[in-house]
Amino acid sequence: MEGTLLDVNMQTKKGLIRDLEGDRIYFELEEWISEEPPQKGDHVDFIIDAGNAKQIISMPMLRSSYSKPEKSNAPIEVAAQTHTAASAILSLIFGVLSLLTFFIGIVFAIIAVLSGHLARKKITQNNSTCSGDGLAIAGLTLGYLVLFAWLVFVLGAVAIS
Repeated sequence: MEGTLLDVNMQTKKGLIRDLEGDRIYFELEEWISEEPPQKGDHVDFIIDAGNAKQIISMPMLRSSYSKPEKSNAPIEVAAQTHTAASAILSLIFGVLSLLTFFIGIVFAIIAVLSGHLARKKITQNNSTCSGDGLAIAGLTLGYLVLFAWLVFVLGAVAIS
């Protein structure tokens, strides 16, 4: 871990380091293993053991004057999590099933159309947290296609008889 030496007291043989994240870590002077004596502002490398800095090495090439990390008062923006509307997924599934099973497909087509419209309504109301409009449109399209095919089939059957 790296940090900056904030203070060292030769009488108490204790010191204080601020790591790169701004946390303060205490150490005993006997843990100092560099040849040069510790100086305020030294850039140091160390390990943490039981909350204290150990095996502290001065990195003199990186010596800097200590400055407290700045805290920003800017608000933190959190991206809203979105989820796909379950009714949009159902609409697509039942739309595909209605194509594959023509004779009972009318039931699946009705479910696809109803769940597609419910999904579009939900997505419109919760635009920032809900997605799946494309799935709902695909399910609606397939459902209406099968309903139209059924209408043509029934009208053709009536016309023939």
